[in-house]
Amino acid sequence: MKKKSLALVIMRITLVYVTIVFSLVGTALASNVNAQAILDKEITINVTNNEVSSVLSSIEKLSGVKFVYSSAMIGSDRRV
Repeated sequence: MKKKSLALVIMRITLVYVTIVFSLVGTALASNVNAQAILDKEITINVTNNEVSSVLSSIEKLSGVKFVYSSAMIGSDRRV
C-alpha cells in the first residue's frame, strides 16, 4: 500500500512541474515583438545585369535584413 501512494505522490509532483514548465514556456513565447516592423521599411535599388546573389547582398545592406537561401534553388548566378 505504501508503494502505491509513493508512486501517486511522485506522479502528482511530476505533473505539477510539467504544468509549470509549459506555462512558463508559453508565457515566454507569447510576448509582444516588433520584428515585423523592419519589413515595413522601403528601400530603392537600381540594378542592371547583376547576379541575384549580388542584388540580395545589396538589399541586405540597405535594409538590415538577412536573406537565407539555397543558391541552387533560386539560381543565384542568374542575372537580373
